[in-house]
Amino acid sequence: METRANYVLIGGFTLAVAVFALLFGLWAGKFASEDDWNEYIIRFTQAVTGVSVGSPVLYNGLNVGQIVDLQLNQEDLREVVVTIHVDSRIPLHEDTEAGIRLMGLTGLAAIQLSGGAPESPVFDHRPGQPPPELKAVESPLHRLMESSEGMFVTANNILVQMQKILSDENIGEIDETLTSLRIFSGTLAEQRDQFASLIQQAEQAGLRLNSVLENADGTLTEARALVGQIDQELIAALPQITDGLEQTLAQINSLAARADAIVASNQEALMDVGTTGLSQLGPGLEELRKLVRELSILAESIGEDPSGFLLGSQAVEEYQPQ
Repeated sequence: METRANYVLIGGFTLAVAVFALLFGLWAGKFASEDDWNEYIIRFTQAVTGVSVGSPVLYNGLNVGQIVDLQLNQEDLREVVVTIHVDSRIPLHEDTEAGIRLMGLTGLAAIQLSGGAPESPVFDHRPGQPPPELKAVESPLHRLMESSEGMFVTANNILVQMQKILSDENIGEIDETLTSLRIFSGTLAEQRDQFASLIQQAEQAGLRLNSVLENADGTLTEARALVGQIDQELIAALPQITDGLEQTLAQINSLAARADAIVASNQEALMDVGTTGLSQLGPGLEELRKLVRELSILAESIGEDPSGFLLGSQAVEEYQPQ
């Protein structure tokens, strides 16, 4: 009986020590866990598809923590509040940014931390203070999902339009067009000898036209030489013509002077002439003055352009073949 009592005492003592060791281990583990992690808050205003409690937290691709809480903001349901634990040995700076990163093709996602310049201040974790908040940025995953949705809509619209274009009616019209082109190509192939003959005739016509233009150029050259010769002859004869005109004008001026002298010397006699005689003499003198002016203008015209005056047309311009 005494031996059995000793066994009970030894067993009870052993069980008590085991329970105490277990409780101490749990307490030490909790203390170590709380001491080895820093808590942060991230507020996302976008969908957080693929992340859940226990999802990893990555810093430049390395696993530095995990998500411990994930819930909607009751005051603003457009916002998702994510609580993460990060290894306390990883000091996060105030310019650190958080986004969502897709992990492979499984659909699972993780929190991706980036940034953190060395000169930026480090978050201060004081007991009793609320967890620091990290800046949330739009993830490439979200942009991809939004852009892919637009791409699918655009692709669907393109397929609908292609289906309309490739309808049975349009395909029939395209087939008729191709048939017409095939017939036209065959006709051109059959008439290629005629086209070659037509091109050859066009080349011969071009050669003949060049010959005609060369002949016309020679004719114009001869005409220009003839006009130049006439100009030279007129210029050579111009002094004689000018002298003759000057003599004629001098004679007319002399005649007019003598007429004026006669009129002046016979003024008293002419006063006795009736009104009819004077009216006839005045117009005669006026016509004489007009004649003198016209002869003067004629002499100036001949002196400036003798060939134009005599030929009555402009000089023929030389034709330049293209």
